[in-house]
Amino acid sequence: MFFVAAKLIWFVIQPSTALILLLVAGIVAIGLGRPRAGMLIVMLGTTGLLVAGLLPLGVLMMLPLEDRFQRQEPDGPVAGIIVLGGGIDQSIGAARGVTTLTEAGAPLSGGAARLHRWHREPHAGRPDRIGRRPPLLRGNGHPGRPVDG
Repeated sequence: MFFVAAKLIWFVIQPSTALILLLVAGIVAIGLGRPRAGMLIVMLGTTGLLVAGLLPLGVLMMLPLEDRFQRQEPDGPVAGIIVLGGGIDQSIGAARGVTTLTEAGAPLSGGAARLHRWHREPHAGRPDRIGRRPPLLRGNGHPGRPVDG
C-alpha cells in the first residue's frame, strides 16, 4: 500500500505534473466563475512551464552536486577501473550484434578513456613492471588478457 501511495503522491507533486495540474485548476476556477483567480493561476502555471521547459534547470541544479568534490587522480598504479551505470542498450545491441550506448553511456566511454590513458603509463616503484600494462579483470575478478592497442 505504501508503494502505491508513494508513486501516486510523487506523480502529483513532481514539477511537470504539478504545473499542468495548476493549469487545470486555473481553467476550472475560470469555469466556476472565478475568472480573476483562474487567470492568475493559469499565468503562474504557464510561466512555470515555460521557465522549466526552456531553461536548463536540471543542469543548474546538478552543477553544485558535481562541483562539490574534486576529481581525484590516482597517486599510484591503477589496478582496475569499476564503472557503475547501465548505459548499454540491450535490445538494439542484440538486434545489431554490437554494443550500443544509451544517453547514460558517458560513464562507460569515460571509463574507456581512463583505461586507455592509464594503461600507457609506466608503473612507478616496480622496475620489473615499467612499461608493462596491468592485467584486465574479467567479470569474475580473475586477470584476463590485456587489450592490445
